[in-house]
Amino acid sequence: MKKSIQKRNYLIILTALTLVAGIGGALILQYALPQYYFSSYPFIPIYFYVFGFIFIYLFERVRRNIQNKTLLLYASLRMMKLMVSIIILVIAGYVVPDQIKEFLFTFIAFYLIYLIFETLFFFNFETKESKRLKKQKKNKEI
Repeated sequence: MKKSIQKRNYLIILTALTLVAGIGGALILQYALPQYYFSSYPFIPIYFYVFGFIFIYLFERVRRNIQNKTLLLYASLRMMKLMVSIIILVIAGYVVPDQIKEFLFTFIAFYLIYLIFETLFFFNFETKESKRLKKQKKNKEI
């Protein structure tokens, strides 16, 4: 499968964001707020990193087939991530009930960080794609 520049950039930024947020969050929780650190913390950044990989690969694969439906595709993938996240939070409530507040707040913080990143990335992608298609259309008219 041919890697697009957008996919490569997304994966690079996703990796950097995961390292910074994951390590930064761990340091904050371990040293500044040790009473809120919980043993399952590393699974949160890993979850968002893996989901980011799935997200971009599904996006790239489907986008090639239905180019004019990228906004619908983006919204569908966001909804899928929300549903899976809710399921994980419910399961976490049963598995670690004594640490659910810490898990919930940390998970929501990561969810918001990645939501902002993905929204900005795909907004930028859509803007560039739209300009490229307009330029292509203009060149065909000439």
